[in-house]
Amino acid sequence: HRGARMGPEALRIAGLQEALIGRGVEVHDLGNLDGPRNPWQAPQAGYRHLDEVVAWNQALMEASYAQLRAGRMPVMLGGDHCLGIGSITAVAKYCR
Repeated sequence: HRGARMGPEALRIAGLQEALIGRGVEVHDLGNLDGPRNPWQAPQAGYRHLDEVVAWNQALMEASYAQLRAGRMPVMLGGDHCLGIGSITAVAKYCR
């Protein structure tokens, strides 16, 4: 779990931003989106950490939508697969 959280920082250290800039991509690194911690708990009614998943996706949707409205293409690095809910919702809202 700790290793996955370190993924975005590892990509920064590895030079992702510099590589993108070197290819002509304008980069605005907004840092890490901070959200609720996921305590390890057993699933309840088939869901694990539902409140945290909802809060993370709401925060991600709002941040992504703000970037789209500013004319930028948000790129998310790291995180759980469920975070697609927030990012895809932002794109769908923007494209309406």
